[in-house]
Formats: sequence, structure tokens, C-alpha cells
Amino acid sequence: MTEAGSTTKKRNAVYVLTRASRCHNCDKKLTRGDVVKLNNIEDDTEAFCQSCAQLDAYVLVPKGRAQITRLSTKYSKTSYVVLQWDETWKAYNRVGILAEPDAVSRAEKEISA
Repeated sequence: MTEAGSTTKKRNAVYVLTRASRCHNCDKKLTRGDVVKLNNIEDDTEAFCQSCAQLDAYVLVPKGRAQITRLSTKYSKTSYVVLQWDETWKAYNRVGILAEPDAVSRAEKEISA
């Protein structure tokens, strides 16, 4: 617990592929634009597909939907920040988050109410 009395959630990161690759576990062909989880950031050869990384049950909330992002993160037990490498700026840009479908639907219902 933090001093304010709230618990902090660990924000895990997943990445959007910028080139074709293969899953390190099941050898599935991964194409550019697929979301993968890296075992070691420096060694990008160990990319895991969404099913091997157990991320296939999560829903992508794209950037630009701040209120849904905040509420989905709040209601989701685990959420992932989706990052994509920008070759021009030589840095990772946030694409959105992966959150549990129940948390996203609860957030959308709360906003529409």
C-alpha cells in the first residue's frame, strides 16, 4: 500500500511488431502490427504471441479514449500498456492499453450512464 492508502497495480508492457517474426514458444508466424509480449526487451527474438502470453482474452483500448482507459485500468485486475517503436523519433509511443473485456464494458456503461 502507498501512503495514500491505495494499492498500486503493476503496469506491464506489450509491444506492436514493426517487422515479421515468429513466436518463441509455438513458432507461429507473427506479422507486422501483431501485439506480442517480449521475454527480454534487449533480445527481441523472444517474442511471444498473444495466445502463448495469455493475452488473447484482453481487449485493446486505443489511445485517445482517456476516460475509458482510466476506468478500464481501474476495474481490470491486470492491464498492459501497448507500445510501438517509432523509427523517426527512436522511442516507444503508447498505442493504447490491453484490459479485461468485463472492465472495458463496465467502463463504457459507466460513461454512458
